[in-house]
Amino acid sequence: MRADGSAAPGVTAFGPVVSAHPDEMPQVFTPSARPAPIDASPQIVIARGFEELTRHRLALDDLAADTLERNVFYESILAEPAVRSFGAGRRLEFVFVYRSDPGAPRRPPQLVGFFPFERLARYRGLPVSVLASFKHLHCFLCTPLVRREGASRTFAAVFDWLIGESGAALVDLRSMAADGPVHQLLVQELHGRRRPFWLGNWSTRALFQPSDDAEGYLRGAISGLALKEVRRKEKRLRDQGRLVWGELEPGEDARPWLSDFLRLEASGWKGRGKSALACSEAEREFFVSAAAAAHERGRLMLLGLFLDDRPLALKCNFLSGDGGFAFKIAFDEAYRAYSPGFLLEVENVRRLHQRPAVRWMDSCADAQHAMINRLWPGRRTMATVLFATGPAPGELLVSLMPLLRWGRRKLTWPSRRSRPDMVEGS
Repeated sequence: MRADGSAAPGVTAFGPVVSAHPDEMPQVFTPSARPAPIDASPQIVIARGFEELTRHRLALDDLAADTLERNVFYESILAEPAVRSFGAGRRLEFVFVYRSDPGAPRRPPQLVGFFPFERLARYRGLPVSVLASFKHLHCFLCTPLVRREGASRTFAAVFDWLIGESGAALVDLRSMAADGPVHQLLVQELHGRRRPFWLGNWSTRALFQPSDDAEGYLRGAISGLALKEVRRKEKRLRDQGRLVWGELEPGEDARPWLSDFLRLEASGWKGRGKSALACSEAEREFFVSAAAAAHERGRLMLLGLFLDDRPLALKCNFLSGDGGFAFKIAFDEAYRAYSPGFLLEVENVRRLHQRPAVRWMDSCADAQHAMINRLWPGRRTMATVLFATGPAPGELLVSLMPLLRWGRRKLTWPSRRSRPDMVEGS
């Protein structure tokens, strides 16, 4: 859409025109670089900001139930609170891919893809336009949502827009799961279009996958001595009062649980370091809104360890389809000697085994998180995909990425070696 309100080539207004400024209205782009298949007519709809995002809520919820890969952070229950809390001052562009069914002209177009981006003016300090995956402090996965049926056509439509209409020289798809079908289709599309790209920031993180039973799982994950220590610490706590494992039930008021979680997290090292959710009004609002929305839909798993009704540890998981995402855990440091957080993690394993519908859970943890790496032996691979939409400067920067990474390692390696907490092989 041009500034005068007329349509730019390949772009028409989607919905009522409320402003003549292109950054203040949704747009739709019908790819023309390749003919659309006879069974679909893909359209790209761009939404900017919270209000425009919410207009797609029902379509997004429908898409989230039939995606190639689950990502609760891009579903409406977490995406909307995130944009409301963290979107101010950011140039967010939410790319929705809709497809019509020629055989049912009265049926509304179906949402088949959701690609949230943030437009940046610089990449690694260089003045180049970038579309980067929308990410915030509490977003641990940026894999886009793509409907199973016609997934390759969805990617083709997105690439037509990225290369032909987006105006970005680089696309930075960060924090993506690199071991699933979405990543595979992405790389396939890049190869098919002969686009220069760089794969980097490789890491793995813990992934829960249930065994036949919880006790067998625990015996395989941790030593018999460690299990004995778990039982010993639990007994010592029982000697001090009434020890209870609790879980937020469907229909129960979540507010006391959420208040306890915020208070417990802020009482420890995160509170002292000002990184607890309660230390920021925006982060507090995000957590409470997201958890409330998830609880309303039966998607919140909130566990607790209580001594005489006092919470010693609380753990928050978000559920999505046949999987889940471990979001946060908090514990009372006054009881550190009893390892309440680890005791709750063990109980979490037991409770997940009681939920046959949950076939996996992403730890969302750092690659070097020793405790969860030991308790959850499964792994998922994470990576960043950077590619150029056209010639210089994008292609040049992508080509130079291996050299830039090599130079950075050379410059930082001496300081890493001097750190007392670094060990050989780390």
